[in-house]
Amino acid sequence: MRTAGRALLTLLLIVTGLSSSADASSSRQALWIQKYGTGLYGTNIAYHLAVSPDGRRAYVTGESQKYGGSPDIVTIAYEADAGSQLWLSRYDGPGHAIDFPTAIGTSPDGTTLYVAGWVGSVGGGSDFGTIAYDSATGGELWTRLFNGPAGSFDNVSALAVNPIKPIVYVTGPSVTDGLGNSDYLTFAYDAATGDILWQRYLHGAPVTDDFPTDIAVTHDGSTVYVTGASRKPEYECATVAYDATTGHSEWVKRIHSRYPETNGCVDVDVAPDDSRVYLAGGIGADNPDFLTLALSPADGSVEWRRRWDAPAHGEDLAEDADLSADGTTFYTMGPSVGQGTGEDYALLAYDAATGGKRWAVRYDGPASGDDRPMGVATSSVTGSVYVTGVAKAVGDQYDYDYGTIAYAPSGKRLWVRHYSSRIDGEDIGYSVAASPSEPVVYVTGRGNAPYQWIYVTLAYAA
Repeated sequence: MRTAGRALLTLLLIVTGLSSSADASSSRQALWIQKYGTGLYGTNIAYHLAVSPDGRRAYVTGESQKYGGSPDIVTIAYEADAGSQLWLSRYDGPGHAIDFPTAIGTSPDGTTLYVAGWVGSVGGGSDFGTIAYDSATGGELWTRLFNGPAGSFDNVSALAVNPIKPIVYVTGPSVTDGLGNSDYLTFAYDAATGDILWQRYLHGAPVTDDFPTDIAVTHDGSTVYVTGASRKPEYECATVAYDATTGHSEWVKRIHSRYPETNGCVDVDVAPDDSRVYLAGGIGADNPDFLTLALSPADGSVEWRRRWDAPAHGEDLAEDADLSADGTTFYTMGPSVGQGTGEDYALLAYDAATGGKRWAVRYDGPASGDDRPMGVATSSVTGSVYVTGVAKAVGDQYDYDYGTIAYAPSGKRLWVRHYSSRIDGEDIGYSVAASPSEPVVYVTGRGNAPYQWIYVTLAYAA
């Protein structure tokens, strides 16, 4: 009877979105764990995570769907030390269709939280969607939607906040013709009101698609960089620099490759002194390789360029990148086909000044199956670098766990943490972020509960 009662209590806690300390048995090394669900047959997936500038709050955002409904954007704030939920906000767009977040960020003073993505349009398709929240209460401050000229699909892919000026930027692909072809579209909004300050398109070849993937702002607040994949005529990594205040295009740099190879970039970072712009992406047709570059901020000229092909010469796909807090090392990571191990985590470290490869490490999970990293973050407190993703677990062929790994600046593996919901299925870590004030790292993603997917967020001692 006690066993049945405890099972029922656990089920009720999961269904209502609460958490139980006893339920963390599969993650004994976590400082805390929190879950959120919407009931039986619900779909809840947390994709993005941010930490407040003072390190006191952790924010997660993702898609949340009740059975029979459409996904909404649900954002949750947690108290960083103990993991207690501070607030939860659900956004359902005017079309009551699919709403999906793709980015999250905080204002420099930590008072405002920004979430962006795509919002289902009233007449079909999707709009750019940007929401500003009071970070203390979760109250909605303003929302801006944009439906492009074709009235089709307009999807934010990345967000950045100016560290000096009260401006927030979003970028993404926007369909601009009746054939469904998209271009880069970037907006600058007044951070306090959401008023549009400027908007700019970047076009590739006619009747082709262009997909911006990431955006970054210089530390002095003067320049915005947008990168992605643009066809002219084949896909290539295309980066544009805008004046952060006026939106004036300062330069466009296209990284060409020889046909039939194609490439694109997935991440852009800026040196702490704004002296270089770093890009990570992929190059190659059938079996792509990692592509990592450093550009001059003056004109976009290439200062160094590196291509990495793993020993197995299979697919190596850069997914994410980050720059160390001191600006000395640029890390890029992604899935890489191993020699008899399926896909593995691959993490590379480059000297940020010269492009010299410092080291490359791999992680093959306990089952030697397909393991896929999803996010990377560096810590200004510990100096370490952290990777999270999904690792094949021993057992059922469909059983996967969160896999989070910490590495020292030397490339030495410090620890590995796995999270399993103890229910057969995929537990996927999508995002990782480090506290700016404490030796703590946070991971969020999708976990399994009886008859539903749930947000699962964990804190680990870094």
